[in-house]
Amino acid sequence: MDPNRFGPHPASSRSSIPVLTEDQKYALQKLEEAAWSTELELDLERGDILFLNNWALLHRREAYDDDETTSRHLIRLWLRSTEHGWHVPPEMLLPWQTAYGDEIQTRIYALHPSPTYSTPKYSVGSAAFLIYDDEEEV
Repeated sequence: MDPNRFGPHPASSRSSIPVLTEDQKYALQKLEEAAWSTELELDLERGDILFLNNWALLHRREAYDDDETTSRHLIRLWLRSTEHGWHVPPEMLLPWQTAYGDEIQTRIYALHPSPTYSTPKYSVGSAAFLIYDDEEEV
């Protein structure tokens, strides 16, 4: 368990987020132990597609290092069935509306790796979005 991954992000300006209690740390340790004891490892190859329910499955990725000849390129796709899906949690409403709001906007999906990394302007958890203002170049 990486205790540095819990609590507010270092860049967060919200100082009102409390430090985890010993009971909370213990609960997270037990959750991690349960996750490791039931781990399913997948051997994905280039071109493979993996669909999973991000709200119902605890998951992780192996660490990796890009080099000059290879890099890992992951594309996030959010699928939803209004009829069969769960309600969007309040914490996810802003990124959800950004991705699927009522306004039709130009969508940019990086199907091919970009030679330079663009820092997301908004993120929540691991969901990061490059949000462009109308005046900005895309």
